[in-house]
Amino acid sequence: VAQHGNKYCLMSDVSWSTSPEGLHKMCSLFEKITLIDHHLYPDGFFENYPKLKVHYDKSKCATLLTNEYFKNDHKELRELSELIDVYDLWQVKHPNFDKSQDLNEFFWEIGRDKFINDCINSGYKLPYYYDSVVSEIKKKYTEEIAKYENRKLIHRSAKITVAFVDSWFNQILVKEMAEGKDFVINATSFGIFKIRISEDAEITSEQKDLLRIAMCGTKDIGHQNAFSYKMKQSVSFENIMNHIY
Repeated sequence: VAQHGNKYCLMSDVSWSTSPEGLHKMCSLFEKITLIDHHLYPDGFFENYPKLKVHYDKSKCATLLTNEYFKNDHKELRELSELIDVYDLWQVKHPNFDKSQDLNEFFWEIGRDKFINDCINSGYKLPYYYDSVVSEIKKKYTEEIAKYENRKLIHRSAKITVAFVDSWFNQILVKEMAEGKDFVINATSFGIFKIRISEDAEITSEQKDLLRIAMCGTKDIGHQNAFSYKMKQSVSFENIMNHIY
């Protein structure tokens, strides 16, 4: 900050609920600071930061909120932001849900900088090579998931699926929930666990809160139907399996 003389900080899609002291530190570094976010926070959380300007709405993704914050009226950019919103809020019943999944994989495949530059150069439309890249991605994950199935890395029991995989979890998740699973869990080899709950699951908001408290120590983390955490034990095959079971 001192080196470059920055006085204003704009943060988007950064969750501070489990790091309040970190946010206090950020606020101390700038004359003006704005947060645009949609993650879960305890009631009254932002009252402790009088300098902080907050644009908050948990019903929209941070991309869409940022677009609205700047009052952008560019049609194609708005449509791209809305497509990202479909993915980020996991709107499974939206007609563009599958397209939003493809967009996410496309983003990770080509990388952030190329995605940004090529979308800008295309007038905020998807680049000309989008369809061919997505086609290759689909071929790749179809083959990889078949291998996971053959290796018995995807376990199903009643309304729960546990996938012991480090990649293509979203594709597994979409299929499992479409087939009626209430919970789809990803246990990675790094000891990170992703918990996803179907919006059709017969579980109350209070029960979802209790689940996050039990797993993460707080209910104010991630989203109500989607959160992740790292296990406290040292990462090993035995500890990961014990944690799951």
